[in-house]
Amino acid sequence: MKLVFPTWEPKGKNQIQDINQPSDQVQTSSTPAENELRYRITPQQVVQLDADHAVMITGSALVDQTGEIAGGHASPGIISAFWFKKDKDLWTFVSQQDEVATAGKYGEPDETKVIRLDQTRFAISIESSDCFQGECFTNLNLFEIGQSEIKPLLNTAISLSSSNVESRDCEATMSQAVGKAIERQLEEDHFSAHECYDITGKWHIDAKGHQPGDVIVEFNGKQEHQIELSREVGATENDPTLIKIQSTLNEIKQKQVFRYKNGQYQPVGGKNPNPEQ
Repeated sequence: MKLVFPTWEPKGKNQIQDINQPSDQVQTSSTPAENELRYRITPQQVVQLDADHAVMITGSALVDQTGEIAGGHASPGIISAFWFKKDKDLWTFVSQQDEVATAGKYGEPDETKVIRLDQTRFAISIESSDCFQGECFTNLNLFEIGQSEIKPLLNTAISLSSSNVESRDCEATMSQAVGKAIERQLEEDHFSAHECYDITGKWHIDAKGHQPGDVIVEFNGKQEHQIELSREVGATENDPTLIKIQSTLNEIKQKQVFRYKNGQYQPVGGKNPNPEQ
């Protein structure tokens, strides 16, 4: 870290550094010094690419003048990268990529993991999770680590897991026998057409060969399917509309495969069962 940030310390006030880096949360100035923002910087990964080259991945959280996190719920942190080259017995700083990705919430960056694409190439993965109004999700993003640049491997993040069980009363629905149609009557409201679901995805890469292996995502869970059978409008404006539905809880067990081509992973088989895919 000190090859890049000479005054940095793993704890305390020197973990916060002033960096001339743009932010959506702060209006930039025409004076470079006034554009310097304060970030709490944490090293996340160090990868030795070969005998003479290495890269360090950091996470940066925007802080205010008191050192407190400045971001809100929808404010991600920043993932950055710094490259080093070995010169005799010493490592020297070569270059940096200020913003590999923005990820996380409340100003805090998500943690990265180093993975292998094949026997010689590396990537970083970022799993971003969040919950909002009872609906939770986890998305996966992948980035290939090069000798001087980190590039995205996906056009859009993969939706790994999702659940809306906490956003409405799904307890009875999720305890139904799988595959059995159940009739229920609901009062029409903003929940009445919302089907319950709770899906989890696990992924891996087969990295044993000399070319990047496939990304394989295996999904498991349960998802409700509703059919509207009838609708009875209330006798007065104050009476609710009653909807009769047929609810069937289906088991989710399927797989989606992505294959590396021309520098990116493309879907080649299967389907993602998470809603809005």
